[in-house]
Amino acid sequence: PIEGAEHLHTREAVSMFDMTTFTSITVEGDGAGEFLQRMCSNDVDVEDGQVRYSLLLNEGGNVLADVTVVRLGREEYVVTTGGGNSPGIHGGWLADHAPETVSVTVEEGARSTIGLWGPKSRLLLQRCTDADVTDEGFGYFRAKRIYVGEVPVIALRVSYVGELGWELWAPSEYGRRLWETLSEAGRDLDVRPMGGGALESMRLEKGFRLWGTDIDTDSNPYEAGLPFAVDMDTDFVGKEALQAAREDGIESRIVPLTLDDSTDIMLSGRPVMIDGEARGYVQAGDYGYSIGESIAYTYLPDEYAEAGTSVRIRCEGETYDATVRDEPLFDAEREKILR
Repeated sequence: PIEGAEHLHTREAVSMFDMTTFTSITVEGDGAGEFLQRMCSNDVDVEDGQVRYSLLLNEGGNVLADVTVVRLGREEYVVTTGGGNSPGIHGGWLADHAPETVSVTVEEGARSTIGLWGPKSRLLLQRCTDADVTDEGFGYFRAKRIYVGEVPVIALRVSYVGELGWELWAPSEYGRRLWETLSEAGRDLDVRPMGGGALESMRLEKGFRLWGTDIDTDSNPYEAGLPFAVDMDTDFVGKEALQAAREDGIESRIVPLTLDDSTDIMLSGRPVMIDGEARGYVQAGDYGYSIGESIAYTYLPDEYAEAGTSVRIRCEGETYDATVRDEPLFDAEREKILR
C-alpha cells in the first residue's frame, strides 16, 4: 500500500527520491570526447550542456553498462551509473581503457543526489533557484550547473519514472541541506519522499531498463530493446560483433507481460511457459499502479515476442495466464515527461 501511494503521488504531484547510491564518473582531459565516443555505443559528440543516454559494450557486442553521459565543457564530462557493483565495473572499464591524457575518476560517495519528479517538480525547483527551468530554458536531456538555495548542483533534466523532473547532483556534504531546501519550499505542494519500490513500479511501466536485472552481458542492445542507444555511424568497442549479430538475426528480445486476471507480483527467475515449455524467465516484476495491472519482463524467442501472444508464468506453486504487450505500457507518447 505504501509503494502504491508513493507511485500515484509522484504521478499526480511531486516526490523526492534519494538516489545517492547512484554514482558519477568524471572523464576529463585532452581527448576525453574522442575517448568517450570510442567507448559509447551512441553518438556523444554533443554540445556543452547536452545529455545523452548510451551503452558501454564489451568486445562481444553485449551490454556491459547503460549510462548517462553529460558534456559539461570541451573536455569535461560526467558519466552517471547505478549503485551496487556498477561503479567498480563501469568505472573500472573506462579507467582501464583511458589513454594517459584522460583522467577517469569514480566519485563513489562524493555526490549526494536527489531525483525530483512529478508534474509539480518544475514549480518546486523554480522556487529554489534563479536559473531558468522552463521547458524553453531547460529542455529534456539537458544539463546545467545551478544553485538550489545555497547548494551548488549539476542539474540533469532526466527522469527514471516517466514524469517531468530532474536529477540534482550535489557534493555529498550538501546532501542534507539540499533535501531540506526542497522539502521546505514544497510543503504546500505536498512534496513527499518516495522509495525504491515505487521507483521499480514506475520504471517498469515505462520500460526503462535496469542494468544487472533486465540487461547485462548476456544480451546485446537489439535483444535488450535499446537500438536507439546505438549509432552505427560511429566507431565504438563491440561494433563489429554487434553488426554481425544484427546481420545474423536477433533470436530473442525482451518484452513486457501483463497478468490476465491477477494482481499478484511475479518474482524474478520464474519460468514463462508457452505450450508447456519454458521459453523465458521473469527478469523483473512489479505491480503497475497507474495502469492497474501486474507487470513482468522477460526475454522470449523472437517468434513468440509479438504483442498479443499468450503465455503462462509459474510462480510459487501457482500458474498465471499472461499476455505479451507492446511497450511502454504507460504514456507511450511521452507527454508527461516532456511537459
